[in-house]
Amino acid sequence: MKPRKKLLVTREKTPKRAKKDILNIPGLVATEVLENKDNYLIKAEIEHPPETCPRCKKGVKFSRYGPRKEVIRDTSMHDKKVAIEVTKPRYKCKECEKIFLQEVPGKASNRDCTERLVTYIKRESVRRTFLDVAQEVGIDEKTVRSLFIDYAKELETRVRFETPRWMGVDEVFIRGHYIIVITNLEHRTVVELLSPKNKPSLVRYFAGLPDAGSVELVSMDMDGMFMHTVREWLPNATIVLDKFHINQHTNRVMTRLLNDIGVEQLAKDERQAMRRDRFGLLLNLSRRGRDMTQFIRSEAWMNQFPELRKASDVLQSFYAMWECEDGGKARHHYAEWRAKLPDDLQARFQTLLNIFETRPDDVFSYFNTPITNAYTESANGKIKQIHSLGRGYNFPVLRAKVLYGSDCRVSPRYHRPPEEVEFQRVLKEGTSVEPVLVAPQRHPLFDRRLGARAGDAPEYWDADIHGIAASDQYASYGSPFESGKRVA
Repeated sequence: MKPRKKLLVTREKTPKRAKKDILNIPGLVATEVLENKDNYLIKAEIEHPPETCPRCKKGVKFSRYGPRKEVIRDTSMHDKKVAIEVTKPRYKCKECEKIFLQEVPGKASNRDCTERLVTYIKRESVRRTFLDVAQEVGIDEKTVRSLFIDYAKELETRVRFETPRWMGVDEVFIRGHYIIVITNLEHRTVVELLSPKNKPSLVRYFAGLPDAGSVELVSMDMDGMFMHTVREWLPNATIVLDKFHINQHTNRVMTRLLNDIGVEQLAKDERQAMRRDRFGLLLNLSRRGRDMTQFIRSEAWMNQFPELRKASDVLQSFYAMWECEDGGKARHHYAEWRAKLPDDLQARFQTLLNIFETRPDDVFSYFNTPITNAYTESANGKIKQIHSLGRGYNFPVLRAKVLYGSDCRVSPRYHRPPEEVEFQRVLKEGTSVEPVLVAPQRHPLFDRRLGARAGDAPEYWDADIHGIAASDQYASYGSPFESGKRVA
């Protein structure tokens, strides 16, 4: 006796009212619901006959012919794909004697899917990949892409971005060439992508920019093409060189010095260890002191190589310029730093010196304005992520996803918890608070890496690790490479 085959589709007897409500499409009535593990197949009929002939627009009397069945896709339900099998009656108009099929209520024109599914695909395809949306609703990826392109053209004619008061200009490398990214730094949104990266592309954007005179500040890197184009087309805007790109040049000085020391004076395993510890040497001293591991390793390397400490002191002195309150104090600080710059480091800092000599106003305008290009740099990373998830979008698709999607929008600001707000209020009002003393705990790195015994070097914990004076407390502990190999 042959075993009975398992049915992939089960039939469910649904009450008459539920059959009508399951679709929620006026004019369409569900007659049967078939279900399997991943899909719903809803059989439906058109509730009312046509009122007029769609061909002659005059006939009101029809004779009925044999029906035809059509399957259309609908939005997912209960985490299952939904298909609707509609029984479409055929009619013959007695006025024009033409045979026609009755139109399905709620069906999108020129698409085998419902209107609400088209709306859903357009909305979701902007912020998700085409393949992801196609697999969810059970249609082909090309259909999702086609609907997205239609939606992008619609948004292009309907959406207009406000001219940014604080503008950010930068570039991002995508698919073998650079794309210009323009952002609104005040509201933290991407307002335009331009390709290719050249002056005509930027000129066309600035020429069509409404109310270009309202742009007050433009943050950018040291790109000469950006500078000349902005000064030509936005004469009222103040150019602000981004602090991050200026600090990049100082970090390169330290990185090249570390490479030279590694090649000339260190073995292979020591060079690898220096490469792991280089980030601590590049940090500002106040940030370096927040991590005990980075602080100890940085001090050890600088004790072993005096030229590293010398370059680090120059670097920390330059970083202190960004703490100045206004441009006048910053200019005075830079002049003192420039005068004290050692002769043997002049060649290494020459690129940085050229920036301050050729564009001093653009550099020091940072101290009188509240903007940096940090959001634009963050948007560049998100643009690369969108392009990577889509496995190679072309430029029009990538531009539409970035401009009209939500991935490059501003994230919600951090809101302090109530207990932190109350603590800040107490400090501001000067209310006396009973201090809570916490006994310091010995850092495990102190015992493991430096081989210290309990009770040794109490000044290690008393030192101000956030200040320069703390570096003297580590001077007596030496370098982890003095014996020729790394201390375990």
